[in-house]
Amino acid sequence: MLFRSALFTGASDYNASEDADKLITASALKKALTLPETDTTTLECANPSDGCTLWTIVDQTAYGETITLPAGYTRLEYIQSSGEQWIDTGVKLASTDVVSANFRNLTNTEFGALYGVYQMGQSSAFYASGTYYGYNAENGKLDTNIVVDTNWHSVTHDFLNGKLIVDDTTVPFSVFAFNNDVNNHLFARYYNGSYGYYFKGGVKQYKITRNGNIILNLIPAKNSSNEIGMYDTFSGQFFRNQGSGTFTAGPEIN
Repeated sequence: MLFRSALFTGASDYNASEDADKLITASALKKALTLPETDTTTLECANPSDGCTLWTIVDQTAYGETITLPAGYTRLEYIQSSGEQWIDTGVKLASTDVVSANFRNLTNTEFGALYGVYQMGQSSAFYASGTYYGYNAENGKLDTNIVVDTNWHSVTHDFLNGKLIVDDTTVPFSVFAFNNDVNNHLFARYYNGSYGYYFKGGVKQYKITRNGNIILNLIPAKNSSNEIGMYDTFSGQFFRNQGSGTFTAGPEIN
């Protein structure tokens, strides 16, 4: 079934000769359609002669994605760290990766890394700096000028194409080659031999793709022992807290 949407953010940027298809986040469409803010989908301009004020959703399968966890696991809307809980994802980030997450901060005054690694000058992290959301690239710490708050947001960190997208704002950066030999962490950042910059906030989903293929898709969940963590729908592994204390669980999703 096809839908049409009018006047969403970014429609005027469409170039028919360069953008045969366009990826747009659900948050950019939420004023026109009721869709979950968890993924992207492909659209085509429906009226190029009128400036692309109407768009056709070509592939809707990314929306309303059905996530069913195996027996013994309960899906949660989100999990939340107080700054003492974090997860080792087991993935060593590479320069062909795209990282995406839905997150919120508990505080807008402290530095905390949602994820990432800094090692021997090679940086790949996203964080709340206390004033702005920021990220690491080849030349170190960079701010986005997007003001930190405590609302829910989406982020896509595209190392392959040099783009950081926070909600509807795209921040380009120079593509650089890196290959970390330590695991990427969620709710924390590795920094030259130690872990720190702990993130105080919640996460609804955390995904990594490599060369266009999903290699990690973490969904908030609790197991049969009521242990709170993230379930990876790709590997079938349950990721536990590697810090102290316990994560706070959001509402159950039935």
